[in-house]
Amino acid sequence: MKILEKLGLARKKRPGMPAIGEKKKKEEDSFSLKHSAYIKGLIFLIFLGLLIASIPHVSFKDTTNYSVGEPWRNEDLTAPFTFALKKSPSELEQEKASIRQHTPPIFHVNHNVRIRVQSRLDSLFREMQPVLQSYAEWQNSTKASKSERLKDSLQFVQARNEAGLGLSDEAWQPLLDSYAKISAQGKQDANDSRNRFLGVNIRLKLEHLVNELLDAGIINLNKEELSHAEITVRDPRDRTERTYNLSNVKDLQEARDYAKYQLSRSFFDEAATSAYQIFNLVIEPNWVFNATDTQARINDALSTISQTKGAVAQGQVIIRRGDIITKEKYNMLQSLAEARAERASEYEILLRYVGDVLAIIAIVMVFFMYLYLYRRSIYEDNAMFLLVFWLSR
Repeated sequence: MKILEKLGLARKKRPGMPAIGEKKKKEEDSFSLKHSAYIKGLIFLIFLGLLIASIPHVSFKDTTNYSVGEPWRNEDLTAPFTFALKKSPSELEQEKASIRQHTPPIFHVNHNVRIRVQSRLDSLFREMQPVLQSYAEWQNSTKASKSERLKDSLQFVQARNEAGLGLSDEAWQPLLDSYAKISAQGKQDANDSRNRFLGVNIRLKLEHLVNELLDAGIINLNKEELSHAEITVRDPRDRTERTYNLSNVKDLQEARDYAKYQLSRSFFDEAATSAYQIFNLVIEPNWVFNATDTQARINDALSTISQTKGAVAQGQVIIRRGDIITKEKYNMLQSLAEARAERASEYEILLRYVGDVLAIIAIVMVFFMYLYLYRRSIYEDNAMFLLVFWLSR
């Protein structure tokens, strides 16, 4: 039998009945917790304290309810004192939007751009020289053998690939032909543009064109992205600030279009193509948009917006009984409520707060009496009592 008991297979013993005194004691303890008046009172006080703590008592607010489009049901209302008429949220937002729209964007002059453009132009023509030289040697070796000419042509192709200037075949050809021609003649006239290398004429024209455009200024934003008629340009080096009409400045695409037009007037079609591609490789905007300064100017302008738009004099009729509450009347009523809140004394604020507390106590007492008179089962059970008050919160 002992073995079966150890294995848990023996017959289960019936649990003994608890003593009558012990059972009665547990029932009394359970009853005392479930129906204790002290616990019920504690629940009531905690609930009441939470409601009172949630009352906002930092300001004095008008509790009258009214809406736009409804008739005024109270007596005629006149201004008890002179107060400022507040702007509506929509009016303030419209003013802010207008400031953002009409505040000119701020650009800074970058003087390093001129140096970089000139450096790129010098570097491009310097890297172009080996390609031109190898082409001229290839074209001028008419008396050389076929293998020598093939070798020269391969050297030209290699030199062009190594240069990697990004010029198309159409742009390279006028420069190559001009250099080969001048090399074959063995001389060029520096004072005669017709008898000197085409690249020299293109470079001189591009230097003049670049200086002209950078002096006038090229902005680094597309004009279509700007909703302003003017821009402000600041020169940190010279400490100057000027305002320009947007129609008098150029963005990068307009600068390219202007250069293309000017180059087409100065060179024949193939040479103009060469010059235009070189221009696109070296040019960059020198008026750079500064988001930080622009936002700072907008913020300064926004800070000057007035929150009021006039005043209502003491004794002026605000609204009469039966009048429809329009947006203007509603704004006047709201302005009066805010003015009253601002002018309220500590005593008035305290009096309003005490009134709110008494109103909450009265409502909670009515709810408490309702449970006591009509929902006695809930009232008697502290668990149900707590649940109802928690859900009512």
